[in-house]
Amino acid sequence: GANGKADVQLNFGLPLTHLTVDGDGDTTVTVERRIALINEASVEAQKLRERLSVRVSESKVSEDQLAIDRVDLEAEVGDYRLAMQMGQVGTNLLQAYVQEVVVPDYNSKGLILSDLQLATSVTKLKEGETSQFSRGSWSIAPSPSRAFNPDTPLFVYFEIYNLKRDEFGNSHYQVGYEVRRGRKKQIQTLAKKKTGESVSVSYEQVGTRETEYDYVELDLMNAKPGRYTVRMVVKDLNTGQETVRDGKFQVMKVD
Repeated sequence: GANGKADVQLNFGLPLTHLTVDGDGDTTVTVERRIALINEASVEAQKLRERLSVRVSESKVSEDQLAIDRVDLEAEVGDYRLAMQMGQVGTNLLQAYVQEVVVPDYNSKGLILSDLQLATSVTKLKEGETSQFSRGSWSIAPSPSRAFNPDTPLFVYFEIYNLKRDEFGNSHYQVGYEVRRGRKKQIQTLAKKKTGESVSVSYEQVGTRETEYDYVELDLMNAKPGRYTVRMVVKDLNTGQETVRDGKFQVMKVD
C-alpha cells in the first residue's frame, strides 16, 4: 500500500435470505454498511459508513445465495479488531461480524506469504479486462463462507513477497501444501497447477520477479464432509528462508 501501509482486502457475503421478509418478491433493497478497523489502543484506524443497493430475487433467495462485495482498506503494521455491521434501511434486519486481523510488515526484507484467499475460481484477466475481485493479473471469485461442495474444486490464491534473485537474476522457490480434516492429513487431495499439471504436496518454480502471484486448485472429490485446514509452505531456494500460512474451509454434505 501507500505510505508504508499494507492493503487490507475484505471480501464478504451477505445472505440474501437476511434481506427479505415474506411477500417481498423480486426487489432492490438499500443496505447500510459500517466497517471499523480498531487497533490495540481501541482507536479506529479506519472506518467506513455507506449505503448500497442490493438486487434480490426470489430465485436467488431460494438458492441461499450471497450478495458478495469487496472493500479495500489500508493499515499500518499491528494487531486489529475488524468490526462490520450491515442492516437493511427501514427494517430491523441487521447482521454484525467481528474478527481479529494481524497486519504484517510487508516492507521487511524477509520472505513473506500473504493470507490465503479461498475461491471458487481463479482466471487470467485478458488485456484491458477488469474485475472487481482482481489481484495482479488474476480475477478471483471469492468464497466468503469458505464452504465448498465436494463436486466443485477449491482454489487457493496467494502472493509471495521478497523473493531473492541469484546472480543471473532468477528467483527459485518451492511451494508445498497439505490439507487436514481435523488433525488427520488428507494426502489423497491433489493440487493442480494452472498449466494442468497435477502434483501432490509440492512443486518448484523459477522466475525473475521478487513478487509472485499464484494459486493451486484442490480437488475435493474424495473429501468427506467436515472442517479442513490447508497449510501452504513457501521456501526461497536461493536463501533457505521459509514462510507458512493456514486457511480454513468446510466441505459440505451433499444429499
